[in-house]
Amino acid sequence: MSNFLNSGFKRKTYSLILGILYVFISYGTASLFFSENISMAMIMLITLLFVPTISRFIEKEVDAREDSSSGVFRHNKTLIEIFFFLFIGISLGYLIIGNIYSDSIKYQTDILQDKIKVDIDGIQKVPQALSLMINNIEVILVAFVLSLFYDVGALFLIVRTASVFAGFILKFSSFAVEKTALNAAIFSVHFVPEIFGFLLAALAGGVISKALVKKNIANSQFGKIVRDGTMLLAVSIGIIVFAAVLEAFVTPEIMKLFIG
Repeated sequence: MSNFLNSGFKRKTYSLILGILYVFISYGTASLFFSENISMAMIMLITLLFVPTISRFIEKEVDAREDSSSGVFRHNKTLIEIFFFLFIGISLGYLIIGNIYSDSIKYQTDILQDKIKVDIDGIQKVPQALSLMINNIEVILVAFVLSLFYDVGALFLIVRTASVFAGFILKFSSFAVEKTALNAAIFSVHFVPEIFGFLLAALAGGVISKALVKKNIANSQFGKIVRDGTMLLAVSIGIIVFAAVLEAFVTPEIMKLFIG
């Protein structure tokens, strides 16, 4: 395990393969024991499977902070890399499973259907933007708070976001078949920033959770780590707010311009 995590190439490959593998394992388990709600059960099972591996890695990253004075993004480069390849691996796993078994992405499809119902006429733009902001920020904050006490919060955000992203790709493919791929391209204007915001929130939760476990509160390094995590959380919320504004104000105008 440690050898994989110490090598850049192996670390990326390991994260990617684990992401795909855990999706398959979770679908099989959810089908056997949670057949009434497979898609939600899969998210929780994948999250739990990742906890031991990612917990150890984040712990190593926090320990490595002792001699580091680099900026928040540069210092957390390796952790960002791990989360990114986990995200890609989980997305690929969902793309394969979702293309075969539609019940594996029912929850994700429902989320996307709600998002596609954009107010074209622009009558309720401000209430819509506020509702989108509140809903997404609530998800971020709940997961972040959970990350302070457990490791599942940050991982839950990654798994949930990756699964929804895979659902988006599958929907994009179906749009292409129906010659309406333009809808999906327009939809991505606000969806891609939203994904990035969730990933940053996951990183923030992971970093601070391990700082609480490993560092003495009086330690100067503890303050730096918490400051980094708080900055990442603030940036993620800012991106989520920006994505909500795009979804409520910009996406409808683009749709009216190209689709009418």
